[in-house]
Amino acid sequence: MKEDLMFCSMGNGITICDHNREEHSDYKRVAHIGYSRNITYYDKKLSREAVACIERFSKYSNFSASQTQLYPVLKPVEFSKTDVQELKLIFSEILGFKFKEVNIEVASCPDMGHIIVLTNKESCMFLSEYYRYMKTEFKDGVHHWIFTMYDKANTNY
Repeated sequence: MKEDLMFCSMGNGITICDHNREEHSDYKRVAHIGYSRNITYYDKKLSREAVACIERFSKYSNFSASQTQLYPVLKPVEFSKTDVQELKLIFSEILGFKFKEVNIEVASCPDMGHIIVLTNKESCMFLSEYYRYMKTEFKDGVHHWIFTMYDKANTNY
């Protein structure tokens, strides 16, 4: 990808800028993702990789305003309604930011509005911090640690 994308919250969704280009002495804004996850492209010449990255971020990423302001910037994703294999890829990618090898199993409980990830303690702790504004919990199971994330925990936002 020729772009170096930066995703940031400026109070009204996610603004995406390109570190490699400047405009008016600031990084060039190339797109915006609104609260309802609709994308507005400002630069029509983005590479396919950049567009795919932005669309994936819009579809699956949750983002809080900051470390101290934990309210979501985008409408929270209802993970329990997502395909289990896709969930496994999402969580593997997130855990890949910190860990070299990740072994997880994912189960979805759409009727109860939560998902379960079976993995080790360190991965559970990392997922809990990554999704810090959502209601999550983790505990020691018989053979694995169990991370649970609830979809409806953030309906006040």
